[in-house]
Amino acid sequence: MVVDVDASRFALRPLSHHLTAQVMMGMHKSSTHQTTESKHTSTYDVTQDQRAQYVRRLFQEVVKVHTMLRAPFNKTSVLETCKTYEHDLWNGCATPEEYVRLMRAQVQSIAKKGRCMLQQSREFEVAPSSQSSSPANAYERHVPSASPEVSMKQLQQAHIRRALSSSWLKTQRKASRFRWESPMDAQEEAYVHADQRAAESDILQSIRNLYYNQLCSYEEQLCLSLAAEHRDWVAFDLSVVQGLLATLDPHCEAPQYHHNIQTLHSQIEKVLKEKALFDYMWEMERSKLAFSGGTHTPI
Repeated sequence: MVVDVDASRFALRPLSHHLTAQVMMGMHKSSTHQTTESKHTSTYDVTQDQRAQYVRRLFQEVVKVHTMLRAPFNKTSVLETCKTYEHDLWNGCATPEEYVRLMRAQVQSIAKKGRCMLQQSREFEVAPSSQSSSPANAYERHVPSASPEVSMKQLQQAHIRRALSSSWLKTQRKASRFRWESPMDAQEEAYVHADQRAAESDILQSIRNLYYNQLCSYEEQLCLSLAAEHRDWVAFDLSVVQGLLATLDPHCEAPQYHHNIQTLHSQIEKVLKEKALFDYMWEMERSKLAFSGGTHTPI
């Protein structure tokens, strides 16, 4: 089984074509190593959720490389490319074990090549430009349509409505398997689906009112931090925050990121907990610079 991946497969646009080829190097070796293996019956199965998780991991690593190299890219295009690559690899692998091994190796390879490319770009850089602009904020603040108290109450009610709709649909599908049960009423099913979509829309709106501006502030801080000094973990956090903002963007009808609506709230709360640590480090650095009389931007 051979997986052919060219240099532009993941839409990487680093500083040179040579570096682009380097980040994709090694994939042929890991993919073609299995051509002589015999196919055998596997007892291990890969679910659709596991496949989707591998796509997300692959996507995160590619976005991280783009952000580290400050290279322009289209998130939707990168996501579709990752899905296509995963689909081709799934169809080409003889066993699920081979698929899992190659996907893990691919994720590690992209991360390793990204670090190598970043190191080489720093070595070949003649002098840092003093006029280099910081990464532009991709999202603007918006005016909440309700107070935090009302938004939290609406969020809880919307989650209950969505859970009830999902439970009803699941129960009806199970009952329809039996011959003595009457088929599902089309109008009733359409009504429940519409109520479920309305509940998901209310969840997004409530989360947007509660956290969108906080995420915008965090994005701005991360951009300032990258402008002062590049750190890999800051670049990765920026890609995560921008992914959440893309899902909550009120001007985007089709989100670029596909977060699970059921766990979106907990994901944002986890990111904001990391923001609290970032704020602490930010203030500590500012105090240290103020004491020493420095003018460098903190973190």
